[in-house]
Amino acid sequence: MTVKPHECIHEDMLMGQSRAIERLDAELKYKKERLDDLKEDNKKMQKTLEEIKTDVNQIVLKSKQDDDYLKDIISKQDNRITALETRNSTLQWVMGIGFTGLTTLMGVLAFLMTHLH
Repeated sequence: MTVKPHECIHEDMLMGQSRAIERLDAELKYKKERLDDLKEDNKKMQKTLEEIKTDVNQIVLKSKQDDDYLKDIISKQDNRITALETRNSTLQWVMGIGFTGLTTLMGVLAFLMTHLH
C-alpha cells in the first residue's frame, strides 16, 4: 500500500496564520517587556515620592520648631520692651516729683534765708 502525498489546499493559509501568530507573539513579548519596564519605573517613582514626602515632613517639622523658637524670642523682647516702658514711666514720675520737691525745697530755703537773715 502506497500513500499518496496529500495536498493541503489550506497550507498557504496555515502558513500565513502561523506567521501572523509569530508576529503577534513577538509583539506580545515586546509589550510585556515594556509593561515590566513601566512597573519598575513606577516603583522607582513611588520610592522617590516617599522620599520627597519624608523630606517635606521634616521641613515642616523644622519650620514649626523654628516658629516656636521665634515666638519665644519675640515674647522675651516684648516683655523686655514692656519692662523698659514701665521703668521709663516710673522714672518720669519720680523725676517729676523729684524736681517739684527740689524746687519747692529751694523756694522754702530761699524764703527762709531771706526772712531769717
